[in-house]
Amino acid sequence: MNEHLQALRRAAKRAVLTIGCGVVALVAYFSAQGLRYEAGRLEVSYAPVLAPVTICDGRVNPDTGECSGSVVVFEAFTQTSAVCDGRDALVSGVMSKVRSDARYIDGRQQIYFGDPAGRFRRAMFEFEDQQDGTPTNRPPGVQDWGPWRLRGGCVTEFKTWFTSVEHRPWHGFWPLPTVTGPFPLPRALFLRADQE
Repeated sequence: MNEHLQALRRAAKRAVLTIGCGVVALVAYFSAQGLRYEAGRLEVSYAPVLAPVTICDGRVNPDTGECSGSVVVFEAFTQTSAVCDGRDALVSGVMSKVRSDARYIDGRQQIYFGDPAGRFRRAMFEFEDQQDGTPTNRPPGVQDWGPWRLRGGCVTEFKTWFTSVEHRPWHGFWPLPTVTGPFPLPRALFLRADQE
């Protein structure tokens, strides 16, 4: 009987050690992932993927560096159009990608209704500006984006939307997270039966 009790104690001790090691491994894994994400956020704060650019629409004086034409400023990411297509919102705009080493990570973009600093929920969306088989990575420079179809965007309780996207830098140690927005959503106009 005593032998069975000792064998049971040894088995229980091994089970507790195994579970403890598993918990430690999970904590270490999720801590490392959190540190990778924070390192990416820190890198983006010093070397963003999207950033405002100033362009001289004319000639630049080589001696003074002054622009002889008009100066155009492009924001990092702006919405220029938002219209309703039934219940869906079609949004498009202009972006300024400044890092050539940052490659878009397929499947790592999310769109949300709401505000990144407040209440929000994930949105269903489709990129209508991409054809099947075309690369999803964009070259650096000022360029159009969209239209993107935000499912139910014109009838949601939220008045704004924002996006979160990740890029892989040249070193590949961590992803570079970028959050843009919030941007206004268009509102659908519904007519009552007596107004038709």
